[in-house]
Amino acid sequence: MTITHKLDKRNIYQKLFRVINAMQSSPTKIISQSEIDMLVEVLVLPYKFRFQRFSILAKRKARASAQARGWNITPENFNNKVYSLVDKGILDRDEDGLLGFGSPYNKIIDDVEEALEAGKPWMLNFKFIENVVGETDKDTVPSGGTGNEPTGESS
Repeated sequence: MTITHKLDKRNIYQKLFRVINAMQSSPTKIISQSEIDMLVEVLVLPYKFRFQRFSILAKRKARASAQARGWNITPENFNNKVYSLVDKGILDRDEDGLLGFGSPYNKIIDDVEEALEAGKPWMLNFKFIENVVGETDKDTVPSGGTGNEPTGESS
C-alpha cells in the first residue's frame, strides 16, 4: 500500500516521528510531542549542523527557532528532553562522545534528508512478524533456553 502526502520539511519529520512511535515495541520508548517538536527544530537547522545537531550552537539555534514559532523552551528544558531521548535510545553518543541519532534512527533520518535534498520522495518500509505465543520454530529459542544447549548430535 502506498500513501502519498505533500508536506513541508517540518511536517514530514512530525509524521515520521509519529510513525516511529506507532512502531515502538515498548511504551517507555514513545517520544512525547514536546520531544518530537524539539527534534524537528534540530532537524530543520541548516545543512552545516548535520553532523553536530546537538552541539551548543546547534541547540541554541534550535531554541531560537522554537521561540520564533512561539515555543518558549529554556536551555535546561531543552537539555532535559535530550537526556530523555538518550534514555529512550532515540539519541546516542558515538565513540568520541558526540551526540546523535541512535541506530536505526540515524539511517532513517539520513535517508529522509537525502531524499529531501534531492527533491525526491522517500519511502519507509515496515516488516511485521507474527509472534504467536506457544509456537516455536527452528529460529526461536524455547522458553528457558539460551540457544547453546547440546543437541546430542556429534560433528
